[in-house]
Amino acid sequence: MNGVGRNEANLFFECSICSRDDGYYGQLGGRSLVKTSCDARHVFHLECITDWLNSEQQSAKALDQRQCCDCRQPALPLIRIDGMRPLVDESPYCETQIFNYCRTGNLPELRALLRQDENLANRLYYSVTTGHPEHLLAVALKNGHPHVVRLLIDYGADVKGNRGRVLNLDCLKPPPQTAPNSAQRV
Repeated sequence: MNGVGRNEANLFFECSICSRDDGYYGQLGGRSLVKTSCDARHVFHLECITDWLNSEQQSAKALDQRQCCDCRQPALPLIRIDGMRPLVDESPYCETQIFNYCRTGNLPELRALLRQDENLANRLYYSVTTGHPEHLLAVALKNGHPHVVRLLIDYGADVKGNRGRVLNLDCLKPPPQTAPNSAQRV
């Protein structure tokens, strides 16, 4: 079917790259759908946006500067509509669940994953926007999620896991108490 229509997920969708709505959702027929991280959260077939991101024009840019073909805002990481992979994704542009939870501060979902395997807190995970492995603790710190940092430490995350350097955990300290200013009393 060409044009805008409903697929099995009851989602209006037309890939602007290939201009086709094939009625597929998820892995059915090998046509995964993904959302970009641009403000508009455009939806594409994974293979279409992958081809775009691998194009000569885009591959000359750093990963965090590769753009959505519709709005030209940064596109990465891509988020699978049919569900993120928990720990590893076969696409170099799709973010895994555990990395996403640390980046976005999703404490309940992160806790559920860590309860399944406490060792997950100390593993390295591929960063879609840097192309390098990163520790979850560093991801949570970089994105300002002290509650996630505390949870990761509770599950055994090593504060020295970042290439042997101790991570700056100042975000975990309570804010300093301010004494009332007596000069402002009337």
